[in-house]
Amino acid sequence: MRRSVISVILVTVIVAAASIFVSPIRSFLRDFFYPFAMPTQEPSGLSESESHLQDIFFRMDRLEKENSELREILRIGAGKKYSVLAAEVIIRDPRNWRQRFIVNKGADDGVFPGAVVLSVNSKDYGHLSKFSVVGRVCSVSSHSSEVGTVMDREFSMSVVIGEEGIPAVLMGGDEPYLVYFDPLRIVKGDLKTLSSPFSLNCPPHIPVGTAMVESEAGIFHAPSRIGFSPWAEISNARFVIIMIPQK
Repeated sequence: MRRSVISVILVTVIVAAASIFVSPIRSFLRDFFYPFAMPTQEPSGLSESESHLQDIFFRMDRLEKENSELREILRIGAGKKYSVLAAEVIIRDPRNWRQRFIVNKGADDGVFPGAVVLSVNSKDYGHLSKFSVVGRVCSVSSHSSEVGTVMDREFSMSVVIGEEGIPAVLMGGDEPYLVYFDPLRIVKGDLKTLSSPFSLNCPPHIPVGTAMVESEAGIFHAPSRIGFSPWAEISNARFVIIMIPQK
């Protein structure tokens, strides 16, 4: 009987001691290892389903914009002598992003080197015209074509400047410019530039861009070249129109 009483007392003392010392040790270990613990991920503002819906809406907006551009392209009319071919830009080289791109239409679709290509205008000029010349076809394969834009050095085109329709030639490059015009007929200002009746493989009076005349011409000062700003969306063009002369 005496031994069982002693055993009960010893067990009680051990349990009491454990309750006294284990809790501080546990607290110490928790505090010690806290800085090394992996942070828990904070909940985002959107649930997984809401985030998925947001992504769907974003893609729908992009597709709606692309479909709108395609509808506008298919509506354009070029008269009886030309037909229009809608094409999509499929490849761009980062080294000449603004100079050239490849579209998904080629010789089997009637595309040929020298064909004029139109694009939707940038937002800066969208209020003036929906489309304008973006470049020419440089080379073709069966199912694709390479387009050299107005920013390409090999691009050139006959144009007319201003309301008087002053003939000139547009030369491409990083900074396009106009040459071969009558300087005494040029007036100061930003002048609308259109395709010429003599433009190769292009209907006349298609918008091209703006001739930027900085000063009035005089007897002793006649500009030999004029700066030029294209209207077409070049860097972000997704769809284009290829002008195909009817046989």
